[in-house]
Amino acid sequence: MSIANESSKSELFWSPERLLAALRPALSRSVLDRTALGLFVLFLLVIAAIGLKKPEYNWDMAPYIAASIQDDNSTAAELHKKAWGMIEERASKQQFYKLRAGNPYNLYQYENPDAFISMLPMYQVKVAYIATLKGLGKFFDPVDATILVSVVFSLLFGAICLWWMRQGGFLQAAPLTISLLLLAGFFYMPRIATPDMMFATFCLGGIYLLLQSNEKLALPLLFMAFLVRPDNIIFLFALCLAAIVFSQRKIGIFALFAGAFATYFWITSGGNHPGWWAHFYFSNVEIQNTMTGFRPAFDIADYFKGFARGISVALQNNNWPKLMIILLFGWALLAKAGKAPDRNATAMLVAIILAFGGKFVTFPLPDDRTYFVFVIAFAMILLEAWKPRLDLDSRNLEKSSA
Repeated sequence: MSIANESSKSELFWSPERLLAALRPALSRSVLDRTALGLFVLFLLVIAAIGLKKPEYNWDMAPYIAASIQDDNSTAAELHKKAWGMIEERASKQQFYKLRAGNPYNLYQYENPDAFISMLPMYQVKVAYIATLKGLGKFFDPVDATILVSVVFSLLFGAICLWWMRQGGFLQAAPLTISLLLLAGFFYMPRIATPDMMFATFCLGGIYLLLQSNEKLALPLLFMAFLVRPDNIIFLFALCLAAIVFSQRKIGIFALFAGAFATYFWITSGGNHPGWWAHFYFSNVEIQNTMTGFRPAFDIADYFKGFARGISVALQNNNWPKLMIILLFGWALLAKAGKAPDRNATAMLVAIILAFGGKFVTFPLPDDRTYFVFVIAFAMILLEAWKPRLDLDSRNLEKSSA
C-alpha cells in the first residue's frame, strides 16, 4: 500500500465530519446545559463557603450591629461598648486592629462613644436590613447575623440568575455570567456586613418579574428593595420615566413610586437622618468625626468637588464603568445583528441607564457594590436576547438557516 493511500485513509478517519460525530454526544445541548448548571451551582456554593469561613470585618459592621441592638434604654457608652465587644470576640486580632485603628476616623469612633452613636442615623434608614438583623439577633450572635444575611442573600441572588438563565434559554451563558458577577464584585460582597446583597436580591427579583409582566409579585419585591436601601427610590422613578417614554400603562409602578416617596420622608425624618446634603458632604467631600450638629450649607463648589472625586475614583478603582461600556457596546452589536431585546426589555434597559445617572448625580459614591445589581440585570437582559450556545446542534441550526 502506498504512502499516499495511507495518508488518504488517515485524513478520512480524522475528517471534521467524523470528529464532530464523535463529539456530538458530549457536546449536545442537554449535556452542556447540565454542565453549565452544575458549574454555576458549584460557583455559588464556593462563594457562600468563602463568605462563611472568611468574612471581612468591615467598619460598617459596627454601626449596623449597634443599630440592630439599640433600645430606648441604651446609653451611648453602653451601646458602643456592647457593639464593639461583640466584634472583638469574633474577629482576629489583626482584623480587630484594622477596624479599631486602621485610620484616624476609625480610631476616633472607637474612642468616642458619642461620636460613634451620631453616625447611626445614616445606617438606621436601611429599615428592612436593620429589622432583619434584629430578628436574627434573637437566634444568632449579631456578628454572625450580619454574615448570614450577606451569604444567604448571595445564594438567593445566584438562584434568581440561574432561574433566569434556565427559563430564558441561555443556560450555556453560565460561565460568562460567572465572569461578569466576579468582575462586578460578587466575590467580595457576600463577605462584608452591608445590606447590598439583600438589596440586590429583592431588586433583581423585581426586575425579572417585571420583565415577565408579573407586577403583583414584582412590586412588593421592589418596595422591599427600597426599604433595604431608600436611595433606590431613584430606580423606581426611572421605571416611571421609562414607562412614559415607551407608552406603557403600568399604573402599579406609579403607585409604587408614590408610596415609596411618602415613605422616604417618614424614614428619614423619623430616624433623625442628617439630610441629603450633610450625608453627601460626609461621604463624598470630607469625612466628619461626628455628625452631631453637622448641618453644612449647600455649596455648589463642594457638590462638584464630590462629583469629580466620585468620577475619578470610579474610573481608577472600580469596574462598573468599564463593564457598562462593554455592555452598551454589546447592546449595539445585538441590535445590528437583529437580536435586540424586545420593547419591554428595552424599556427596562433605559430605566437602568437612568438609574445609573440618577444615583451618581445625586450621590456619587463610586463603589462597585452600589451599582452591582444594575450591571448584572443589564447583562442578563442582553444575554437573554443573545442566547449564546456552544452545542453542536446550534451550529446545525445556523447552517440550515443560512
